[in-house]
Amino acid sequence: MRINLTNQDAFKISLSALKPDIDLPPVSGISIDSRNVKPGDIFWALTGEHTDGHLYVHQAEEAGAAYLVVEKEVDSSLPSIKVASTFHFLNDLANEFRNHFRCPFFAITGSNGKTTTKELLTHVISANKKIEATKGNFNSTTGVPLSLLEFDTSAEFVIMEMGASEPGEIESICDVVIPDMGLITNVYGAHLEFFGNVEEVARTKQAVFSTLPETGTAFLNMDDPYVSNMSVYCNRVGFAFNTPADYNAIWEVKQSYDLLSINDVEIKLPVPSETLGKNALAVFAAASEIGMSPEKIKQQIETFRTPEGRGNILRTSGVTIINDSYNANFESAKSGIHNLSNTDSQGRKVVVLGDMFELGDEELEIHKKLGEFISRERIDAVFLTGSRMEVTHHAISNRKMHNEHFTNKQNLTDALNQYIQTGDILYIKGSRGMQMETIIKGITT
Repeated sequence: MRINLTNQDAFKISLSALKPDIDLPPVSGISIDSRNVKPGDIFWALTGEHTDGHLYVHQAEEAGAAYLVVEKEVDSSLPSIKVASTFHFLNDLANEFRNHFRCPFFAITGSNGKTTTKELLTHVISANKKIEATKGNFNSTTGVPLSLLEFDTSAEFVIMEMGASEPGEIESICDVVIPDMGLITNVYGAHLEFFGNVEEVARTKQAVFSTLPETGTAFLNMDDPYVSNMSVYCNRVGFAFNTPADYNAIWEVKQSYDLLSINDVEIKLPVPSETLGKNALAVFAAASEIGMSPEKIKQQIETFRTPEGRGNILRTSGVTIINDSYNANFESAKSGIHNLSNTDSQGRKVVVLGDMFELGDEELEIHKKLGEFISRERIDAVFLTGSRMEVTHHAISNRKMHNEHFTNKQNLTDALNQYIQTGDILYIKGSRGMQMETIIKGITT
């Protein structure tokens, strides 16, 4: 990961507050990966469970790094700052840099939909305000502080996506960012390998609300049993499809997932999607509360383009591909499959799935449940890959459904190319480590 330093003065002031004796030369950016270093960068040598940036100082120097931040002795001629922990120093610096902003900070987290919600909220509010927002999936305890250091301090609104793979990480990020508003999309069993149970996931996510000031605003998904019961000590705004709330939505045509109405404002989604409709409801509530008109919110939602790998639509040789390949857990997979099941199509509906990771001790049982779920949906064919998906393959009981499992993605791609025909719709999903986007490339090239 690499960022540009867009506000040198604020960065230097923040650094001086922590290290008054440092005379920093002009620098262009910060990189934590020696492969991404550009001339004039600071190389930040982070240490982690699987890597140690100090091992790559020489490569960073050869790439043109101008400065180092280290916590160990290194063999380099570059000027450097030595600190007790490069990770903690990064967070302390970002927290100091936060003082240069005079605008609201909006935090978004959740088990599913947080990136699309962040992108949609950014698209909507950017019609009225100068926005800064975390890019891509830079939502970790490292990605968020680095993103913050890249932001223009003259922004009128800042949106921070926050992710967690272990307990306590959301609170750690909030301590750096100090949000004024917060939204939790939902709570499901993601990263159970590290959290243990859904209740621990909920406790970690709740930090977005518990760290808000009394004058802040918490946006709650009232349809979610975990989020709706969270303690909130500031202004509380609810949104829901199935529960009374400040902002309520209904589908104008049942299970069309195309046209919805939010507080009597009709909105046509850019792509039919139940998940995108839920994201749109959350964004409508947030944008309304900061003063945007319903008409402007509607206009912005209807012109939104879904981020790549998160449900965006591709069309090739008469075949439609729903690219949901970025990541997967049980609930998001079910939602995407159900959405496909209810999509109008002249051709066949084909599901292509790779293993779901980080599900803990219940991973095989969850993959079995996914097969049982698929059996009840209106799907014509299922193509599966990965050792865990073999359990899903055996759990699909609908014998009318074409159902194949493959030991590798290349064999699956070859079989899929033989099977698909004009008019078919493909839904492709799997955990990040499965790299299911390679199957899409194999279909479209």
